[in-house]
Amino acid sequence: MKGLNVIMMGILFLVSGNFAQGNEIQLKNTEASLTSPMPDTVKADSTEYELIIFDGRFESWYIQRKKPKWYHTENYYKHWNQRYVNEWNYRYNLGDPRFDSYIEYQPTKDYGLELEHKLYYYFEYFQEKHNISLK
Repeated sequence: MKGLNVIMMGILFLVSGNFAQGNEIQLKNTEASLTSPMPDTVKADSTEYELIIFDGRFESWYIQRKKPKWYHTENYYKHWNQRYVNEWNYRYNLGDPRFDSYIEYQPTKDYGLELEHKLYYYFEYFQEKHNISLK
């Protein structure tokens, strides 16, 4: 392994840990009045959820490979994100070093299409980068 990846996701994901090759994700839950909306920020009931991915390679991969947000429904992304999280947590519980954090994902929460879309593509990126399947 070349390095460590860290995933830190507040409220949506209660995660902190190490992964291979320097990836980091952070999801913050902040009051709407404290921050201004960003491209990957979703406002729901005066709460914002922000997905931050600290891997320079992800953004270029994402730009090249993503389909428009409307290509699939929000329910489609939620469904796949839940499946990916379930597999991720299963591998974490098995002790796979690439999955050194537990993800607490709540599919009943409305995180918005933008966040669900980008999270879905992060899982796709992770699978491709590590040549594994989470499906």
